[in-house]
Amino acid sequence: MKEIVETMSEINQDELATYSVYEVAELLKRSPLTIRRYIKDKKIRSFKCGNEWRVTRSALQDFISELEAKQ
Repeated sequence: MKEIVETMSEINQDELATYSVYEVAELLKRSPLTIRRYIKDKKIRSFKCGNEWRVTRSALQDFISELEAKQ
């Protein structure tokens, strides 16, 4: 158990931050339907937690960087 606690303390809290589809939609000024389509098309990396799709902060940053690179 002590090893788990030590490992968790080494993880940067920013790495653990996740966003719901609705939060991503609000941040990107898109509809939740569009965000779900991006997830389905694997444009945004995500994972399912219970009944909800979640997007990590790093996955969102990667997606935004790809958009900027295309412009």
